[in-house]
Amino acid sequence: MHLRFLLIGLLLTLAAPAGFAQVTEDSLRRQEDPSLDLLSDLDQEKKKTTKEKEKKEIKPPKNVYFGIKSRRGFTKAGAGDKQTMQLFFYLPEYKEPNPYVQHVAWYNSRKKEVQVGGQIDKGTHRLLHGPYQRFVSGKLVEEGFYNMGVRHGRWEVYDANYMLLDKTRYYKGWPAEAEITYYDTDRKKIKEVVPVQYGVKHGEYYQFYEGGQLAVKGQYDSGQPVGKWMEYYQFRRRYKKETQYPKDPYDKTTQPHTLREWDDKGTLTFDKEKEDKKAALSRF
Repeated sequence: MHLRFLLIGLLLTLAAPAGFAQVTEDSLRRQEDPSLDLLSDLDQEKKKTTKEKEKKEIKPPKNVYFGIKSRRGFTKAGAGDKQTMQLFFYLPEYKEPNPYVQHVAWYNSRKKEVQVGGQIDKGTHRLLHGPYQRFVSGKLVEEGFYNMGVRHGRWEVYDANYMLLDKTRYYKGWPAEAEITYYDTDRKKIKEVVPVQYGVKHGEYYQFYEGGQLAVKGQYDSGQPVGKWMEYYQFRRRYKKETQYPKDPYDKTTQPHTLREWDDKGTLTFDKEKEDKKAALSRF
């Protein structure tokens, strides 16, 4: 009997190492080096801290737009219900604008006003650069973004009840859908800008000489040229030819006709109004 119990005990003793080895195999390293648990916890905490730090660093720097630092400005004009206020950002130093874009916006620091185009003084004029808002009688009526003095992105116009009246998208001063052709493969010398909105020619048309001087300027409305179109000589921006198109794009009866012409010295060589008067007098 005693021998029987001794044999059973011996068998249990021999079987124990294999069974326990399977259960504790995954934890042996930590039993030998308990610091591994601490290192694992520290590594997880470090990853968490790094992610939080990255989120904080993503916050864009203040008053920086399109990678350029700007200053905040504002203007006020008028009083009462007619008071107009403009909130905007501008470059702290004078920068040359894109020579092709015609409607460049400036902040005149001497007169404390925003102007588009006109005579420029490098000492007082700074390009608008960043968000822009215009208020009339305290109500927002227009907003958008400027990039180096030209409209960029979406611009919106509202009525006094903040109802949207007009929405236009721009890309560096041109309508976003405009068809632009160039003289060079580097796409720096603009040849022609055809304005397009919603797939239809609509807006201001421009043609340039290879040297960058304005050659032709006109207006499209609903796919048709309208109003007065001007042609210029290459230098000194002297007038060359003035052509009248129908004022209404749906007018099919009025034909385009030349109003006036000049030679390259600026002398008027043809005036339709005068010619019509002469023709009328010759009938009598």
